[in-house]
Amino acid sequence: ARYPFVRLWAIWNEPNQRRWLRPTSAAVYTHVLLNPAVAAIHRASPGSEVAGGATAPRGSSGGVSPLAWIAGIKAAGAHLDAYAHHPYPLDPGETPTTGGCGHCTTVTMATIGRLVTAVRVAFGPATRIWRTEYGYQTSPPDPILGVSYGAQAQYIAEAALRAYEEARVEMLIQHLVQDGP
Repeated sequence: ARYPFVRLWAIWNEPNQRRWLRPTSAAVYTHVLLNPAVAAIHRASPGSEVAGGATAPRGSSGGVSPLAWIAGIKAAGAHLDAYAHHPYPLDPGETPTTGGCGHCTTVTMATIGRLVTAVRVAFGPATRIWRTEYGYQTSPPDPILGVSYGAQAQYIAEAALRAYEEARVEMLIQHLVQDGP
C-alpha cells in the first residue's frame, strides 16, 4: 500500500548465502519471509508479481547451492510468481555462453539451463525467471574477476541476447553497469 507504483518484487537478496540469511535454510526463508511477503503484497497490490529465490550463483561457505535451494523451497511449500537468480560468472574467462562448472551445482549464465530445468521441475513450465543481478567488473579495479572494457561490453550484449531468446526469462538487470570501487 505504501508503494502502489511498485509492481515487481523480489523477496530477500541471495538468501542461499550465509552472509545474507541466518540460518541459511530454505524452510525458514519460505515460512518466515517468502510466503508471508507474497500473501501481504498480493493482498495490498493484487496486480503485483513476487519473485522468490534471488539466489546467488553458488552457496559459498555455509550456504546452499541454488539448485538445492529451489528443491528446498519447493519442499517447504513456496508460493511465488517468478524465480529470481543472479547468474554471475565464476571466473573472468567465463562468458554468458561458455565456461562454468560442468559438474557442480553452481549456476552461472553459462550454465543457466540447470536453473531453468530445476525451476520447471519444481514450479511448473509456466513459472517465469528473472535474472535480477548480473554483470562483469573490469580490470582494473577488479584484479580477480575483472575483464577488459571490450570483453565487458561483449559479454553484457551476449547475456542480453541470451535472455531475450529464452521464452521464460522476463528480465535481465545489469547490476554492474558501473564498476564498484
